[in-house]
Amino acid sequence: MHDRSDRDNLILDAECHPVQADPAEHAESEQTDPAPGAGEAIAQRVMQAKEDEAAFEALVRDFEIHMRKTAYRTVGRYIDVSDDEWSVVLLAFHEAVQQYAPDKGTFTAFADMVIRRRLIDEVRRQARRRDEISVDMSAGEEHLMADTADRRLQRQDELRLEIEALTEVLDRYGISYSDLAECSPKAGRTRKQCGRAINLLAENEELLKSMRTGGRLPAKKLTELGKIPPKILERHRKYIIVAVEITTGDYPHLDEYIKRIRTEGRA
Repeated sequence: MHDRSDRDNLILDAECHPVQADPAEHAESEQTDPAPGAGEAIAQRVMQAKEDEAAFEALVRDFEIHMRKTAYRTVGRYIDVSDDEWSVVLLAFHEAVQQYAPDKGTFTAFADMVIRRRLIDEVRRQARRRDEISVDMSAGEEHLMADTADRRLQRQDELRLEIEALTEVLDRYGISYSDLAECSPKAGRTRKQCGRAINLLAENEELLKSMRTGGRLPAKKLTELGKIPPKILERHRKYIIVAVEITTGDYPHLDEYIKRIRTEGRA
């Protein structure tokens, strides 16, 4: 298990190494990327595609360019439909459709994260296979060190993908991921009150919907229900919103960093 300084270094590394920009769109296609501004219309189509095969196939056609861009940004090269990786992309997209729910943020960000994770898994699988063919490792210690390094890199990649997906969600609030560190509560009593606010929002569907619809904390309700001082809510507004989105979204690595404050909020 990584200590706190090691984890912080992983986050900084993920933030400081953005995915490289993709090249000009491939000339063979004239499709329009449906991702920007898709919003509720895409979410409705995704819900329909869960049960309707024709709706799913239509969604795949409309998202093909976007999926190719995501694949390029992940593996660093153009993916053709004849490549093994394209099958991985399609399976990941199907997985994203089946697992998506509105509380996970935008479908585009969620699908990107699933596709990238599955592609990274495939790249690592291919790399391990090449190693097995070309190298006969006889030293158990050497194998253990390589396995540990591989897990560390995989965690680093997954953490970077989570930060990228979360960043898109936070744009709706005008908040950046870096705000999590800048406005995090330090004093014990303040941490406990912020933790209480996070738990109330994460566990109350009405409050959560109010926050996401209005793009701000339902401060009055939080004060009434949790007896949380308005000044605390205002001072740590950004931190609470970021923490709530992490808690209620699909961010298992980032969630490790806020578990403690949620526990304090229940004390």
